[in-house]
Amino acid sequence: MKRHIPNIFTCLNIICGFVGITQAFSTTENGLLVACYLVGVAAIFDFIDGMSARLLGAYSDLGKQLDSLADMISFGLLPGIIMYKLLLTTAPPGSMLPYAATVIPLFSALRLAKFNLDDDQDGSFIGLPTPAHAVFIASLPLAGYQHIEFNLLVNPEALALLSGITSLLLVSRIPMFSLKMKSAGWSENRNQYLSIIAALIIISVFHFIGFTIVIILYILTSLFKSIIKTS
Repeated sequence: MKRHIPNIFTCLNIICGFVGITQAFSTTENGLLVACYLVGVAAIFDFIDGMSARLLGAYSDLGKQLDSLADMISFGLLPGIIMYKLLLTTAPPGSMLPYAATVIPLFSALRLAKFNLDDDQDGSFIGLPTPAHAVFIASLPLAGYQHIEFNLLVNPEALALLSGITSLLLVSRIPMFSLKMKSAGWSENRNQYLSIIAALIIISVFHFIGFTIVIILYILTSLFKSIIKTS
């Protein structure tokens, strides 16, 4: 039974992705916001399934493949649909611009395929992780709900450009910091714990837009470390 525990959380991730997609396409007033919330819930389940697999030693080939399929649904397809809906409501009628959102599931699939073939991404990631990218995309409507003056959401060209830039980061060769923890101890996971605490403080102060800020800081910090290491 122990080896199936991580897969249970992965299946909950899949459920969040599916329900999020249905909500994104629903006609209810807050459907898109619910879809964005579910990206965050899916990210929590994704974190727990990885953590439980490491703590329990419950690794399996099935779990690895199931995790990638879950990530494709919740962190590839769902954020792509969220961005499509944003572009659909802001672009002129008949515009092809909303289809710029297809780069999100496309590059997410490439990112996940590369991750499965790469054995050098245990302690860190190469390229922006799909959960972080999905949280960033999902944070935009939530930030707009909180701050109606968030002008990015009414500029379809900027949204399309942002989709392209962040999607390219998914398949970039930039080393990205990982929150993976092989144990619950403080000393060996100090950087991870400090990062989580800092993120929680930012989110508690800035609320929904805090998620946007956290992911931007995560990308900029990783870029800075990469430049320093190269130089």
